Amino acid sequence: MKTVRFLGMTLLMVLCAVNFTACDNDDEVTLDLNSLEGTWILVNSKGWETSSTGSGEKREWNVTFNPDNFTGGNPDDAIGGSQRVIIEKISENKYSFIYGEYTGYDWYQEPMKIAHINGQNIIFENDIYNTSIEYLNNDKLVVKNSYSQGYFSTEYTNTYIKR
Repeated sequence: MKTVRFLGMTLLMVLCAVNFTACDNDDEVTLDLNSLEGTWILVNSKGWETSSTGSGEKREWNVTFNPDNFTGGNPDDAIGGSQRVIIEKISENKYSFIYGEYTGYDWYQEPMKIAHINGQNIIFENDIYNTSIEYLNNDKLVVKNSYSQGYFSTEYTNTYIKR
């Protein structure tokens, strides 16, 4: 009887040891940056921002765009027409980003921004936003942006498809 009890307790201890072994879930996502270069069209922007007046008012949005019709959007939303970004590699982990917005008949292009990519983080030169790549493959790019200073805070995620 003592042998059965000893074996039972041993088995119980082994099961407890196996159940309390944790998996390391903090692994950094490895991105294939070869997929990053190209022209990306915004298909969804979802996020929120707080009022800069200090009222604490929080405005949320979730806007979807048709990648074949760039005039979508709503003037009451955070974004009017569709947006695009053209990304080109300059050197190892250094890229140029040219953002643009469709104005109804043509693309308005902002000046080029230079960024270094460190893991999932996109570090733009002279920029105040925290930007990271949440997902990247040959056809889809998901970028998260956040910023907070004083009364104003914002966080949004933009989803792009490659064209």
